[in-house]
Amino acid sequence: MVLFQGQFEAWITLDRPDGAKREEYGVEVDEQRKLVTCWIASEVGKTFQVCWKSLMPTSFHCEGELFLDGHWVSGKISFAHDDFSTIVHHYYLTSSTTARPFMFSSFEVTDDDVYLSTNYSEDVGEIRLKLNQIKLGEMMVPCRQLNPPPMDRKVHERSKKMMAHRVGFGEEMATSTKWQKTFYIETLVTFVFKYRNLGKLYPTYLSTVTVLIAIFWLAMLKAIGVVQSSPEPRLQALEPPRVPRRPVEQEYCQDGEDDEDDEEEKVLLVSTFTRHPLITPAKYLSSIILQAKLAEVRAKREKRDPHRSRKKVKKEDTPVEMNFNNLPGGIIDLTYVSGWETLEA
Repeated sequence: MVLFQGQFEAWITLDRPDGAKREEYGVEVDEQRKLVTCWIASEVGKTFQVCWKSLMPTSFHCEGELFLDGHWVSGKISFAHDDFSTIVHHYYLTSSTTARPFMFSSFEVTDDDVYLSTNYSEDVGEIRLKLNQIKLGEMMVPCRQLNPPPMDRKVHERSKKMMAHRVGFGEEMATSTKWQKTFYIETLVTFVFKYRNLGKLYPTYLSTVTVLIAIFWLAMLKAIGVVQSSPEPRLQALEPPRVPRRPVEQEYCQDGEDDEDDEEEKVLLVSTFTRHPLITPAKYLSSIILQAKLAEVRAKREKRDPHRSRKKVKKEDTPVEMNFNNLPGGIIDLTYVSGWETLEA
């Protein structure tokens, strides 16, 4: 569920045995605009309800107006002093005695160019709930026959608004309701649930979360001195801290604990320096964490033996000649394994 100023909360549930609430992702609250937005996962063929309630006693009447894909579909009233009651929107009234439940559906796709220029609402893919302060009017006579809004239209396969899911309606069912006229005073808050199928929702959400986590960990590592700021505005992982050389005769005077540290350092070095040169936020974060672990291992070993130097790889000065004539087709595959790479911002 999502909250606004600790006064109102709203959530969406699916019609299934567990009656579970939909988990919200990427919740954002705009106090100035009185707007709360989030993302939820939709499931084709599942009917759903939109629920809300006030968490504090109110001295005024409140109305919830529900819009699905930009179309008004329902209005419900929470009366003054009716504290903590949950209001549920779960169907579109087609008459005074019948209604059709809300249901997640899939788009009907066509390649007919007639539908290419069709204008669709900018709110496609959104469930919007507006909570308004109202004044009550007189009771109304039962409504006449109403047709559901045109939410099942075809969409062209190249449409900019092409998405996997939309909101539709289930089979008609019997119901009874009362009608009352209301007068609008002001909008208290608007909740917007942006729904997507699970396959599209997770990449959208996780990519944002990964970047935020990377920024957070980079700031933390800079604060403790493991990673230092680069003078240029780009992503960059610095070389691990160096330790002073020690005499050659001490090179192989290792105890068992040093050997364990060496093995751990080797594993970390292999993990660190085989990163792909095209650094994504996830790979960059992984590299930073590995770099921190590597620095921790070396610092622990240096604390025990401050004069111990790091092992060096022996370099050969003799040039190596290769006979390309013996290669099939005269082709050789040279794989370049990069160390720390930088990605221009």
